[in-house]
Amino acid sequence: TALSPRNGDNQVAAGALPCTMTFDRPITKSTCTISLYRLGDRKLMASVPVESDAVTTPDEKTVEVSFPITTEPKTGYSIVLSKGALRDRDDMIFLGMPMLGQWKFVTR
Repeated sequence: TALSPRNGDNQVAAGALPCTMTFDRPITKSTCTISLYRLGDRKLMASVPVESDAVTTPDEKTVEVSFPITTEPKTGYSIVLSKGALRDRDDMIFLGMPMLGQWKFVTR
């Protein structure tokens, strides 16, 4: 239901980047990865396994990702979430955001 940073936001503070996904139903971590790409050259900046400590679930409808890098000012980024990385309680997989640019933002 919500992404942080918001998709298309062009005023995201550069630096450490906590990313949050909020869902409308309880969600659990599965397997696969969540990756951060720099949009200008499509360079993979960081990739974290969903089952790692870098991906947390502070409550049953929220997933937080802490990438092990800091973002640069005035730079576009995209977060890519593999299909099946998350599941709901009915074991339905989240289709993810597998394409570059589906969840994108720019730092100020």
